[in-house]
Amino acid sequence: MYGLDLKLILTNAVGFFLLLFVLRKVAWGRLLGAIDERREGIRRDLDSVDHLKAEAETLRRDYEERLKGIDAEARTRLQAAVHEAERIASEMKAEAQAATREMRAHAAQQIAQEHAKAIVELREEIVRLTLLASERVIKESLDTERQRRLIREFIQEVETPRA
Repeated sequence: MYGLDLKLILTNAVGFFLLLFVLRKVAWGRLLGAIDERREGIRRDLDSVDHLKAEAETLRRDYEERLKGIDAEARTRLQAAVHEAERIASEMKAEAQAATREMRAHAAQQIAQEHAKAIVELREEIVRLTLLASERVIKESLDTERQRRLIREFIQEVETPRA
């Protein structure tokens, strides 16, 4: 036939089945046990990974919510600080305006006092000059017409501004 040796084939088949039987009795259980154990370890690792992924996703959502809360709180605090700054600026402006009004009132009062003092001094000067003029009038003569002329001249002299 094709050059097949039936005896060799049969010996090889018996040897193969014998090896298969021995391996099954001795090593097959251990191999299957190790494979099952490895399969179970991989399944536990995958479950653990899934659990960790779920925890990570939960933590990510929590942190996002916290960040939103922190952003909202920061905006609220910033708005409060802006409002406080506006209030303080308004108070400072009002205080400055009040101080300005007070200073103006004080200045107006000082001006009025200085004006009154100047009027008093002017009157005293007029009295003094009138006395001087009267003294001249009395010394020169007691003529009524001449007294009137001297007083008119004196008043004109007083009314003209001094340089």
